[in-house]
Amino acid sequence: MIWLVWSLIVLFLIILIVVTVKVTIKIEMLHDGDNDHYKIHIKTLYGLIRHTIDIPLIKVNKQKPEVVIKQKTKNSSTNNQKKKRKKITPKDVLNSLHNIQELTKHIVGLRTIVRKFLQRIHIQEFEWHTYLGIGDAAHTGILSGIAWSFKSFVLQLLSKNMKLMNPPQITITPDFNHLVSKTSLKCMIHFRLGYAILAGLRFVKYWIGGKPNLKGSIPSLMKNDNNDQSA
Repeated sequence: MIWLVWSLIVLFLIILIVVTVKVTIKIEMLHDGDNDHYKIHIKTLYGLIRHTIDIPLIKVNKQKPEVVIKQKTKNSSTNNQKKKRKKITPKDVLNSLHNIQELTKHIVGLRTIVRKFLQRIHIQEFEWHTYLGIGDAAHTGILSGIAWSFKSFVLQLLSKNMKLMNPPQITITPDFNHLVSKTSLKCMIHFRLGYAILAGLRFVKYWIGGKPNLKGSIPSLMKNDNNDQSA
């Protein structure tokens, strides 16, 4: 009996340590011209567990500045093309409206879970410094104003959803004579592991019990007419 009591005490202490332990994440981002460098430092269990994710430099290919999207297509053995007439019934329209409403409710519920977890995150350090210039004084000034607006918007989102422990350090240094594009970002956040576990449990519970009740399917919205016409 005494062993059972001690086992329960040890188990309680382990659970207490796990849910109250602090997780610290430090993010370092550097953009310098065509090179980007990212580092993520994770520390928990009072510094006993440390992990660093170091993403190597990423270089932009100047020879092909494009994004290629490959699509699989089906080739017909003949040159004949068939045109199919489609029809949408009132029932299909009602099903689509119902599906949109269900998905909207689902997204709103997940947003609530994420927002509650974000409110438990403390931003200990936030530094964001930018050097920019496009070789023209007037256009550089306009670009600097846009950059200030963007940074203010991001800072407003962070302060609204998280807790800023210290005043953020944000600077923009314009270069009116040279082409410059350099940004460095350092952000250190921390939260209790118990809050992350609780948010995960809420997410799983909501996802299992709150799956959207969709009616029909996307293919069912477009029904083939019996009278197909060949071109």
